[in-house]
Amino acid sequence: MNRPGIQVRARKGYWAFTADDAARALAPPKADAPKAVDSAIAAITTPSRSRVVRTWIGSERGAEGKTKITFVWEPVPRAPGDPVRPESTPARVSIMAVAPDGSPYYRGKIPEGSSATPAPAGSKISFDVKPGKMQLRVSVESAGADVLDSEVREIAVPDLTAPQIAIGTPAVYRGRTVPEYQRLKADAQAMPTTAREFSRTERVFIRVPAYAPERRRRRSLPNC
Repeated sequence: MNRPGIQVRARKGYWAFTADDAARALAPPKADAPKAVDSAIAAITTPSRSRVVRTWIGSERGAEGKTKITFVWEPVPRAPGDPVRPESTPARVSIMAVAPDGSPYYRGKIPEGSSATPAPAGSKISFDVKPGKMQLRVSVESAGADVLDSEVREIAVPDLTAPQIAIGTPAVYRGRTVPEYQRLKADAQAMPTTAREFSRTERVFIRVPAYAPERRRRRSLPNC
C-alpha cells in the first residue's frame, strides 16, 4: 500500500488448507453415474407435458399361479388457456403385452370416452400373465386413429404365490369431495389415479395388496 496517509496493520502468517481441504483437493475425480441411472433420473425430471397421457401399472395375485396386471391411463391435464384440439387429444390407448417367447398375453384398445369430454377417472384394463419378464407396448391414439405417442416397457412381473408374504403394487386413490372419497373407500374395484400431485382440498388414500403364503392341502393316506 503506497498511498499517503494510510496505515496498514496485519498479523504475521498466511492462510492454508486444512487436512480435509487438502484431501478433497487431491482426491481423484468421482466416477460418473451408470448410464441406466442417468436415464432413470432423466425420465423422472422430464416435464409431464412432454407426454400426452399418464399411466400406472399395478400387480396383484391372479388365478392359477399367475399375476394380475392392471394398466390405467389418464390424459395429462391441459394448461389453463390451452385450446382443445381433437387431433392432438388422446382418445384411446392401444396396448400389447408380450411374453419372453414372443407370444401375446393381451392385445386390445382401452377407450376413454369422446375426445371432447374424456372421463375424469381414466380407463383401465386387467389381464393375467405368468411371473417373469414381460414387454408392454403402448400406443396413444387420437379420435381419428392418429398415433400421438408410443413407448415400449420391459416389466418384471412378480410372483405373488411365493412361500412368503407377498406385496402387490400400491394404488393411490383421490377423492375431490367427501362423497367421492367415501365411495372410493367402499369400492374394492375403484379406479386408481395416475396423479402424484394433489391439492389441499383433495383426500388421498393408498391401498397396498398383501398376500399370505398359500397353504397346500395335505392328503391323508389310508391306513395300511
